Amino acid sequence: MKRNLKRLTALFAAIALPAGAAEWRIQSVNGLPAAGDAQIGFTVAGEIVGNTGCNGFQGSGRFEDDKLLIERPMALTRMFCEGEAINAQEGAIQSLLSGEILVSFDPFTDAVVLTKGENVMTLVLADNGPEEQDSPRNAPRADN
Repeated sequence: MKRNLKRLTALFAAIALPAGAAEWRIQSVNGLPAAGDAQIGFTVAGEIVGNTGCNGFQGSGRFEDDKLLIERPMALTRMFCEGEAINAQEGAIQSLLSGEILVSFDPFTDAVVLTKGENVMTLVLADNGPEEQDSPRNAPRADN
């Protein structure tokens, strides 16, 4: 368990880079592929910036004891988002990004999973898109 915590802490240290240095793509929200250009980024100063797939958001938080803690509501642009799916996605992201959010890491997919209540959001590095899922790193291993 401590080994996983060290890896998770190192992972968050890696994503907490200056703005623009590392972007995370929101791969899925509540089990559905993310719509639009949904993304999120973290800075060493504790800033959180991103896009729900329609509207931009920003706020601040900190990582502590396997949790992302966001004490204040995110600021959110209020553009009209057309379609039920994108509106549901935006609502789920807004609900998830407040309070205490459980953070876990899946070493098989190199994904970070954020969970709060019934809302689950999966993040992958922005340069780890669907085209890389077929890379040798992600290929099934043959039994020896």
